[in-house]
Amino acid sequence: TPLHVAALQRNVEEVKRLCISGASIDALDENRNTPLNLACLKGYDSVVEVLVNYGAVKNIKEQYEKTALHNACEGGNIKVINILTSAGWVIEARDDKGFTALLWASQLGEMEIIKELIKLGADIHARTNQE
Repeated sequence: TPLHVAALQRNVEEVKRLCISGASIDALDENRNTPLNLACLKGYDSVVEVLVNYGAVKNIKEQYEKTALHNACEGGNIKVINILTSAGWVIEARDDKGFTALLWASQLGEMEIIKELIKLGADIHARTNQE
């Protein structure tokens, strides 16, 4: 959708304009990603903040059951993590293999994200479905 494109292009003003004009903020692309999931994956905190402020639905899962918070771990931006958790995203949500955001950040070697998630109360004893 145009909102997906604007989010991927980090075009904050276009994202705002589309949200104001009634674009479907939680529209899914072919991989079940919302514009928010994509902005989190890229680490675009300014876009994430706009989408959250305009009411992006919490914890929508994409094709592998990852939430925006999982994608934010891959995006590597602590500010995105904090925007999502402050807005009520579930820190212990699991993807299709049982990974929480903390497990996903650990898999990726994102040390700063790991520290932040632990500070925010992530379960350090969580295990995947394979363990």
